[in-house]
Amino acid sequence: MAMMFPGPLELLLILLMGGGMGAPLGLPPGPEDPLLANVAPEGCLFYASWAGTVAPDATSKNQTEQLLAEPELQQAILKIEQAIEKAFGNMPGGSDGNAAAVVEVVKDTGKHLLKCPGAIFVSELNIRISGPPDVRGAAIIRVGKEEGAKLKSALEQQQAALPAEAVQQVEIAGETWHRITLPPAIKITWGVKSSYLIIGVGEGSVEGILQRVRNTAPKWLAELRAALPVERPSTCTFLNVNAIRDMVAEAGGPEVGGMIQTLGLGNVTSIASVTGLEGEGFVSRTLLATDGDPQGIFALAAGEPLTAADLSVIPQDAVFAGALRLDLTSVLDMALLISKQAGERDVEMGVAEIEQTLDIDLRNDLLAPLGDRWRVYGSTSEAGLVPLGVTAVTSIDDYATLAATHTKLVAFAKGILASEFRSSRRPSPRIVEFDYAGQTVYFFDARRDDMWVAPAWCLTDKELIVSLFPQGIKAYLSRSAETPSLDQCADVAAAFDSSSGPNALAYVDTKHVFELVYPAIPMIAQAVLSQVARQGIDLDVSIIPSAPSISKHLRPSVTTIRRVPEGILLEASQTIPGGGVGPMLPVAIGLGLPAVSSSRQAARRATSMNNMKQIGLAMFNYHDAFRAFPPAYTADEDGKPLLSWRVQILPFIEQGHLYEQFKLDEPWDSEHNKKLLGSMPRIYRSPASKAAPGMTNYLTVRGERTAFPDEKGQKIRNFTDGTSNTIMVVEVDDAKAVPWTKPEDFPHNEENPMAGLGGLWGDGFVVAMCDGSVRFIKTTITPDLLNALFTRNARDIVDHSKF
Repeated sequence: MAMMFPGPLELLLILLMGGGMGAPLGLPPGPEDPLLANVAPEGCLFYASWAGTVAPDATSKNQTEQLLAEPELQQAILKIEQAIEKAFGNMPGGSDGNAAAVVEVVKDTGKHLLKCPGAIFVSELNIRISGPPDVRGAAIIRVGKEEGAKLKSALEQQQAALPAEAVQQVEIAGETWHRITLPPAIKITWGVKSSYLIIGVGEGSVEGILQRVRNTAPKWLAELRAALPVERPSTCTFLNVNAIRDMVAEAGGPEVGGMIQTLGLGNVTSIASVTGLEGEGFVSRTLLATDGDPQGIFALAAGEPLTAADLSVIPQDAVFAGALRLDLTSVLDMALLISKQAGERDVEMGVAEIEQTLDIDLRNDLLAPLGDRWRVYGSTSEAGLVPLGVTAVTSIDDYATLAATHTKLVAFAKGILASEFRSSRRPSPRIVEFDYAGQTVYFFDARRDDMWVAPAWCLTDKELIVSLFPQGIKAYLSRSAETPSLDQCADVAAAFDSSSGPNALAYVDTKHVFELVYPAIPMIAQAVLSQVARQGIDLDVSIIPSAPSISKHLRPSVTTIRRVPEGILLEASQTIPGGGVGPMLPVAIGLGLPAVSSSRQAARRATSMNNMKQIGLAMFNYHDAFRAFPPAYTADEDGKPLLSWRVQILPFIEQGHLYEQFKLDEPWDSEHNKKLLGSMPRIYRSPASKAAPGMTNYLTVRGERTAFPDEKGQKIRNFTDGTSNTIMVVEVDDAKAVPWTKPEDFPHNEENPMAGLGGLWGDGFVVAMCDGSVRFIKTTITPDLLNALFTRNARDIVDHSKF
């Protein structure tokens, strides 16, 4: 089966692991063996077949086959095979006993097997509440008569090492077969019949193959191949989603069944894929078949199609590009529905946090005004080095609303930056704006040596343009109307030849990418081969083919997703085998989820910093009223702590009515005061906390020289180290959280000042400084510097550039 890796990695793998030892199975594909389709059962959960591998033809019109036939590549493959064979021959014990047999199987028969056509399937899977699952399936490989005899002999030698009670011989259709019973009661039956190695799992699997061998292909497989035609098929896979969904729903109960429907799996019947050689390259076609219109998350990929005009914003010389139509309000609705169906409120709470922090209606003020046409590209002619020249363009449906929201968000961001870095002695981050080509361009200037990009954006009356640097925006705005666009590229134009365009399209100029990364390939290979040499495989960097021998065969890669009557079709066409959209979807989701998580993390952190800002403001208002900050706690006549500072500042956070409900001469856990624990103000709750209700993570630092040492409130003049150098309130881990009214805070531990900090965010913690600013301090801060920040009058020197 074809191995699926993205572009340059595939090439590197072919170069380093090529040929019979590691090249994609079934490439170049030999003639199809009808028997491999005929033995497929009518009722099938999973099926996969692969063609036999033949010698590549250098005169073929197909560039993929020409690439595989390149003399330099073939020579590299031969050297790799010889080095591996030699390494196996030098293994300890490699010249006697069972070890010698193993080496021979790997060297000869094993290498032969990788080039043979075969198929594997699972016909039944019964999940049991107790005990192992009941599985029925089989594998069949056409090994040839001569190799079949060698393989049978080698396997019988290996089988002899198993306990006698685990092995038996059985008669099937008048012939002797081997049966191995593995714990817990899994029966594997195998044998070599004619030119085929047959391995069955479960009762009746081999008998079923022998009965179907003279049949024609089952209806589902014939329909699959008709729906996904490929000139020279290499692999074919099928997954019966209908049957698997029913099994999962039955085992999981109503909740799982409901989630399946919500996700859109309710009417998905199967997922099938065929790969192989066609025209000048390698193609992969994957069909997600549905009974009716796609639902749930799949409906997002089956909306209105793109038109060729939608690609006009992408320059023709783009090294990579992507385009899709996607309505973000539909994405939000789907996320809320899935979260609700799962019994979680994470998405709903995340939306509420964003809206509260930014003072916007996320749907109506931000998402709805955006259009549904999204384009992203990287062009060396416009932005130089491709990874740093990425530009994205989306359409706008309601400019007036989006412009008003943009103004509010920019003002909010500028306010946060001014507040957080007000006391910093180094240049503080900022949002810069300038006029260019009649438009206003914005960018974030971090002014830090560890941030190499300056994210930029521009809002026109028709488009939102975003780039990693303002130069990308300027290049886009200054582009002439005559600049050729990607839709004029022949490989891309072909995607719009049908009656309806694709819903999503991805493009990679593979040759250009190869030329960019090739200089690094020998260096990577040198490092890899030095490690391989330690395993006894003697290879050197000379095996890497020259760049021209590869690049001359490379054509652009085009991948599309489109709605078809049967469901959703994913197609990929390229030179280097692999890289189809179907196998890459889990990767895309895996990358996308952290991005979504990071966005929400940023919103939560902004909320926490806003909470701290309000607490700090309340502290200063208290100081203005009483000529001192509040005491860490109030105490009775005997010095016994009663109530926390958090109670004392209630009137200054618009919670005077709550303050009046406390009996100030009673402790926090008195019968009366304890009832007020559930009335904790929202700003005392960290959005990252999972502590019980009434618990707060916002604590002052308690110690002799800290800002809040005891029941005596400190005056600003007592902060001889400077208010900008002293921490007022710190956000602690959940393990250190306390009841909000309790006179307890974060004890200053000079030996380990970080203990109990940084767990909520993983990489740092939020603090309010005694000058009213709010900071996010990284966990990489040194203990000495943190100790200095915890004290108000220790005569410490604080270097703000180090935190």
